[in-house]
Amino acid sequence: AERQKNVWYILGMGMIGYQVAAWWLEQTSGKQTTEICKVRLCGYGREMEVEALIDTGNSLREPISGKPVSIVDKEVLDRFPELRIPEKLKVIPYHSVGKTNGIMEGYEIPELLVKISGESIPWQGAVVAISKNGISADRRYQMILHPDLCKEASKKRGVI
Repeated sequence: AERQKNVWYILGMGMIGYQVAAWWLEQTSGKQTTEICKVRLCGYGREMEVEALIDTGNSLREPISGKPVSIVDKEVLDRFPELRIPEKLKVIPYHSVGKTNGIMEGYEIPELLVKISGESIPWQGAVVAISKNGISADRRYQMILHPDLCKEASKKRGVI
């Protein structure tokens, strides 16, 4: 009888431990960050600074080069038409809620500067896709930055 109590006690504690671990993993993994930083778009004698949301849920990549793709509000490129060079046009396939197969117009731009922690991390030949719908309802940001640009920026900090 004593042995049976110990078995039930161990099983019960194991189940509680499993539930706690499952809850903790759910809380800490798979969450999207919503940090906002500044990004400077540069090229052809002009520059424009925008607010960008660092979105860990953005997994877009340019299909040929594999470069990470950030998304910019159409209004930004309307104010900076020099970046729409036909030779730099990229076709970016995507999937989203309510749209299983979509295509976005994108461009490789000469330089993009990601400003994190007071540093400007340069990216040559960055790819930006154009969102024809507004990116931010409250207009807090005009760009959705690919998270790999931030991860790489952290790595580059030690090099630069």
